[in-house]
Amino acid sequence: GAVFAFGAAAYIRWELKGGGFWSRLITAKSRIAPKNIVSIPRMELNGAVLGNRLKKFILKETNIKFSKVYQLVDSSTVLGYVQKECGAFQPYEGIRIAEIQSTNQFYGGSLVGWAWVSGDDNPSDWCTKPRSIQDISPGGFWEKGPDFLSTEESSWPIKLTYKKDNFEGELRVAKQVCCAHAQV
Repeated sequence: GAVFAFGAAAYIRWELKGGGFWSRLITAKSRIAPKNIVSIPRMELNGAVLGNRLKKFILKETNIKFSKVYQLVDSSTVLGYVQKECGAFQPYEGIRIAEIQSTNQFYGGSLVGWAWVSGDDNPSDWCTKPRSIQDISPGGFWEKGPDFLSTEESSWPIKLTYKKDNFEGELRVAKQVCCAHAQV
């Protein structure tokens, strides 16, 4: 299907003295899709860039010291994009991957704090589709975030595995064979 927008949502979570956690939406942003046709993986990559920019803005403009920051994207494909070298892609993907990688840390060959989550647990999807008044009512999914934010991190349904091959925009390097023949 056609994709007409992409977006990102940022939530903050506090651990309560009495136990449990409290979370609320800090900010969200959406963008209309480019006029030219852009594939779903490219739109998801745009959403990851937008989320990364929101993270940078929040970290710079607030005086809150966060103990951890997670960036949850919506597919293993997007997570795979941001883990690969930007030079292995055409400019559209490469520029976006480079922007994300330049503002994040790697540990053990992977970006720290990046994972993906299914669509049911992804409030960023709400930035791209019409919603009713009841959907965005106070105390609901949009305001509080997905239910897993109120549980221990060890039980979160986030996934760290990602796609590793056959990305759109990935440059294919032909295998070259060099033969040398010497005659004495």
